Amino acid sequence: MVVRPGVVRGGATRRGVVHGIGSPGPVGRGRTQQNPRVLAPGDRRAANYRRRQRRAEAWAAREYGPPYAENHNATCVEVAVAYFACDAEGLEALLANHAAHLKAGAVHLIYTLVVSRASLACAKRSQEAARLRARVDVRADAVASIDAYSRVLTSPSFWERRPCAYTLVTQLDVAACPRAAGILSDFVGPFDYVGGVTDRLRRRWKHVAPYHLNGGFSLRRVAAMRRCARLYNASRNWPEDYVFVTCPEIRLAPPAVADAFALDNGNRRPGPTAPLALHKPLGMRAKGRSRFGEQAIDVCGLGKPP
Repeated sequence: MVVRPGVVRGGATRRGVVHGIGSPGPVGRGRTQQNPRVLAPGDRRAANYRRRQRRAEAWAAREYGPPYAENHNATCVEVAVAYFACDAEGLEALLANHAAHLKAGAVHLIYTLVVSRASLACAKRSQEAARLRARVDVRADAVASIDAYSRVLTSPSFWERRPCAYTLVTQLDVAACPRAAGILSDFVGPFDYVGGVTDRLRRRWKHVAPYHLNGGFSLRRVAAMRRCARLYNASRNWPEDYVFVTCPEIRLAPPAVADAFALDNGNRRPGPTAPLALHKPLGMRAKGRSRFGEQAIDVCGLGKPP
């Protein structure tokens, strides 16, 4: 193999990294252009990474108080509702649906409304949120785009503030299935990330992940998300679920498990039993991509679609 000067194996240059993961920096002591794979114990890149970790943790402690990460509660799952637009009716419908049909099993659910300052007033008026004793986590002045939403969820400080070992991210276009065969606690433990498979993204991202799991309704191990958020090079400006699905060493649920957890965008044929929830089952029908949305709604027990 011919190695060009300044290039290390895997495509990373001396001051850059591949796939948006990691942070730029010099090659480090003990790594030479003639033999770039040789790493000395005192490698500068590793030392710089540890230094950045300590700085991030110190900043989070000053900004938000002691991080929850040291004492994550394994008996609870946080339901983090992404609520950045002032849609009072949508929020009430989502919380009522989850309270009635999201089967938690052996874990206790803690509801959190993840809001911006622009949507905070609407969140405080929610009667369902008050009934569920939902916490409020203000993350930004305003979140009006997918890019802004992704910046919130890829921020290490967001994952420092989670109260449980697992967080269930859910959006307003999610519906929990009344006929769900499983329970949420069935999916807690084996994997870092569980979400609905999005088939239409398979070709685009096959070079970095074997399949894509959508983040609109997704169960995530907080420790793994925090690690991936620290590794991510934010200048890439990727959608947040792409960031975590392509994170090195992430343990993704296989498609068979993902299908039992959620069906996303109506692009997977439902099985004989209902998943826990549907995310945007008819959202892509106008573009001809919601092939199985109506079947999924029927299996789920949500009634006939409009």
